[in-house]
Amino acid sequence: MESLCGVTVTFPSTLHSILPYRVARQANLIFDALLSMILCCIGQFLPSLRTQFPTSPTHLSGKTAIVTGANSGIGYQIALDLARLEARVVLACRSTPKGENARA
Repeated sequence: MESLCGVTVTFPSTLHSILPYRVARQANLIFDALLSMILCCIGQFLPSLRTQFPTSPTHLSGKTAIVTGANSGIGYQIALDLARLEARVVLACRSTPKGENARA
């Protein structure tokens, strides 16, 4: 089993029993290379398949956001970004002292 660009490719077990290990491994590597070239071509020449994300608003004044886990990690960064966009941010934390530290 080989993995390339997050795609795991396996040949049926019958192929490994028919071909010697070295030949089967080379065939697997060639298949992986071809698959990666095809995926790269699709990504480059068909931009309409790419996901289009909406642009972020420049301000969120008048909006309220409740952020769980806002005292550290991703929740903390999201809370900071929402505060920068002028949203009213409610920090939902398990520990009051940790929430107070995050607010400061």
